[in-house]
Amino acid sequence: MMLRHPPQTKLADWLEHGTDESVDAHVMVCVRCAARLEELARPTADLRAALSEALQPPADLVPRLQSGVRTKLDRRKDLGLLAGLLGLSWQTTRILMDEESE
Repeated sequence: MMLRHPPQTKLADWLEHGTDESVDAHVMVCVRCAARLEELARPTADLRAALSEALQPPADLVPRLQSGVRTKLDRRKDLGLLAGLLGLSWQTTRILMDEESE
């Protein structure tokens, strides 16, 4: 176990790579170093602003979604109509074939 607190650069390196077992063990028992790690891990204001901007949905998302849903519903309606027409012709064929066999 480490007797002294690791320097901030070592904590930052551990935070990025997580490969130093002595820092692992120290951070598990040292509240001070755990708090320093939380501070190091917290994104800066610039990064938060950039992330917020990057994660914003596109301005035209809602109209595009509505259009896509409308298109799919129209296609489903058309497919239902086609299936009904094919079903009708299949039923007609079956009736005609049944009448001929009698």
